Amino acid sequence: MPKSPPSAAFSREKRPKMIGIVGFQDAGKTVAAENLIREAKRRGLEVAYIKHDGHADQLDWPDWEKTDADTVRAAHAGARWTLVASARGWLLHDWQAQCSSLELWFARLHAVAGEQAPDIAIVEGVKGSWLPKVAVVASEAEWDKLMAAGAANLVAAIAPKGCRLPVPVFAAEDAARLLAFLLADGL
Repeated sequence: MPKSPPSAAFSREKRPKMIGIVGFQDAGKTVAAENLIREAKRRGLEVAYIKHDGHADQLDWPDWEKTDADTVRAAHAGARWTLVASARGWLLHDWQAQCSSLELWFARLHAVAGEQAPDIAIVEGVKGSWLPKVAVVASEAEWDKLMAAGAANLVAAIAPKGCRLPVPVFAAEDAARLLAFLLADGL
């Protein structure tokens, strides 16, 4: 059963619209996220993107950084947190995090964003979560496999023309219509 949405991470006024994107490896999830992000920015919305790296969940040590990077060396020496920073941005890594939950990720995002909370948060992955999600599939059979793999709360799909699914289907290049659907009341 999907967990319920975080109630404390963002106040009701500051809570971003949260949308998941799910599908199998190489289905086009990241391209779909990029298209939605571009469309949201075109509309003047602030966007957060969260990528769930399910492959890293299965490793003893996440493989996000080069093995000989300074931050990795510092973590091996015992640093719990490393922060790579420049004038163009920063990346914080909690090397001892044991929790893989949307609630924690949204709470951390809120702690960092503060008053600059995003209008929309796009989360790639976490197919069984409570988030309303867009499935990226190539066929009805792939939809069925995704459902069998535990996908929940699917509200739309990006699929080839003619694909018959139990949710509204959008073309990969139609981010404007898809975002309008996702931002509509009731989702």
